[in-house]
Amino acid sequence: MSKAEINCCWHFAQSLGGQDQGPNDAMGENFKKSPFDSLVREAIQNSIDAQAKPDVPVIVSFNFRSTTSGNYPRLFEIRKHIKGCLQMYNDSSSRKKFEPMLGYLSRAANEHIDYLEVSDENTSGMPYVKDDVKCPFYSFVQSAGNSSKSSASAGGSFGFGKAAYFNISKIRTVLISTLTDNGQHFFQGVSSLCTHKIDGEKREPVGYYGNYAGLHEPVDEVPIDNPEQIPASFRRENVGTSMFIMGLGMTREALVETMREINEAVVKHFWLAIIRNKLIVNVSAPGGHYSIDSNTLVRYVESIFPDYDDVKRGHSNPRPYIDAVLNAGTDDKHLVFEEKIPYLGNCALYLIKSKKGNDYVLNLRSTYMLINHQRNGTDYGFYSVFVCTDEDGNEILRSSENPAHTEWDARNAPAQDKNTVRDALKAKEEFIQRCIRSVFVRDDVTELNFGGLDEFLSIPSSLDDEDYNPDFGKPTGNTTDKENPSATTEIPEPAHPTITPPNAPIGVVQIPPPPRNPAPPPVPEPGPNPGPNPGPNPGPNPGPEPGPNPGPEPGPNPGPEPGPNPGPEPGPNPGPDPVLPLRVSYRTFAQDGDKGIEHRLVIHHNRASDRVMISMISGGESSDEPLSISYSDNGNIKGNTLTNVTLGDEGKTIIRVRFADDMRHAIKLKVNETK
Repeated sequence: MSKAEINCCWHFAQSLGGQDQGPNDAMGENFKKSPFDSLVREAIQNSIDAQAKPDVPVIVSFNFRSTTSGNYPRLFEIRKHIKGCLQMYNDSSSRKKFEPMLGYLSRAANEHIDYLEVSDENTSGMPYVKDDVKCPFYSFVQSAGNSSKSSASAGGSFGFGKAAYFNISKIRTVLISTLTDNGQHFFQGVSSLCTHKIDGEKREPVGYYGNYAGLHEPVDEVPIDNPEQIPASFRRENVGTSMFIMGLGMTREALVETMREINEAVVKHFWLAIIRNKLIVNVSAPGGHYSIDSNTLVRYVESIFPDYDDVKRGHSNPRPYIDAVLNAGTDDKHLVFEEKIPYLGNCALYLIKSKKGNDYVLNLRSTYMLINHQRNGTDYGFYSVFVCTDEDGNEILRSSENPAHTEWDARNAPAQDKNTVRDALKAKEEFIQRCIRSVFVRDDVTELNFGGLDEFLSIPSSLDDEDYNPDFGKPTGNTTDKENPSATTEIPEPAHPTITPPNAPIGVVQIPPPPRNPAPPPVPEPGPNPGPNPGPNPGPNPGPEPGPNPGPEPGPNPGPEPGPNPGPEPGPNPGPDPVLPLRVSYRTFAQDGDKGIEHRLVIHHNRASDRVMISMISGGESSDEPLSISYSDNGNIKGNTLTNVTLGDEGKTIIRVRFADDMRHAIKLKVNETK
């Protein structure tokens, strides 16, 4: 027996019947795409939920360490249980899962086993009470789909977050050690495999590592509560909890990349908690250590996200949103709205006007962890952050979250609470709409295409009212050649934007004249007196030059020359492209129609044309998707494009369209004119 290991060993209980569990891990599917991003979210959320002193920040540390299998031989006897899984489920799915585990253990037998310790401070630890299914230690270690969190602001409400820890481990093994605020130690390891056989006996899929050596069945699988029986490397010395994720299998290069991923996940998901001094994060590995706190946050954010604007797909850049909060109320660009709204109580919206703003709203509640980015179907130019800090409001929002805590949706709430949650989310959307309207829209303009709001509200449309806030102008008919040529506002930007941009005078805000297409070459003009049929002579007074506007030839009928439209030449608008961008501005909205959801495109233009092509895409958070058009009252349908569209003489054309998926969309238009 190893002195370091004391009396610890694995115990997988005998299976006494019931349903077997196969090798597929349905619980972990939510966290496989970005395992370290998911781990950061779950670990920090759990620690913030257990904060001991509210006026002192929680400290969460990610420490990369290593040990040798010789120090803990019984711990690494997990190998025989992994072999048992492979023998019982000898198919492609089990081989794909368990053969890499055995390969890792074989390589590490005479080498160091690397692991990640995720620990916290200024927390209350994880108490354990035998047979209490709601105590935190039992909930995390000895149950699945069970949450012990009763606080309204607590982050997890499903109990599935522990899968984020097991997904990191090459051997599906995590050790948990805690010291509670009343001085109690608890330690236990857990491995999540599948139903398997050892020496012909069927064993449970989940096993426990603890003080079980020499015990006979049935073994009482309780955690160790005597600190002298806890291996020293895993024993807590101060109040808090440590999770030891065993078996990482990382090269040096992979470790560096993992530390970068952790760093990015921390600032992306928890920047507000760090700003509010609720959180400090430490990351360390052999040869390196750094801390992210309220003093260093901006430096790390600017290092990870060198560009100020959140313009890339995925919308992970927190810089403009941090700016909106840090500088709230300091000038006419940085605005904050605070209100006690129905159901949710005290809420705030931070908004910063920005020419390159994507019109997104970040959703957070009192844990100050980012829930998601919510798209607003406008092009006003802003970034914004919604925060609910009310205890009762947080309970409602928490109940509407999915297991990964990345959405608020009434369909996630318990059946008895769905109506309340739906009304609360409606009140939230109405609050955000009022705030945005007060900045960008005049009181009598009711149209605002807010992503998700149409699920709760019937939004009237005032098609003939083209008035906007005079500070921001109204559609001019001019646009850029961008894919989304909607009317924009010119808002002063700092020369080199940072999270804390300099305060610049705002002045009068107007819609700028966008870049124009290159002007076509001028049509040739004859000299001042070319004569009726000058033929080879340019006119009575040609002088050495043909006149002030001679063009390439001396007159409209130059005889042997082809004139201004000579045939083989391309004419006044040469170029290989059969279409040219058309300068328009537009807005779109959706409403229920007799035959499904109907979108209206309100297009402002400065001249009539019957040779217009309009392509339509749906602007998503992480991608743009072409929209298959099923009906239009103007033009011919070809996939996601209307051809032969007619724009009339009135300067405004309204087009009604329906899409094949019969869903509401935030639409981007690409408008061209055929030659």
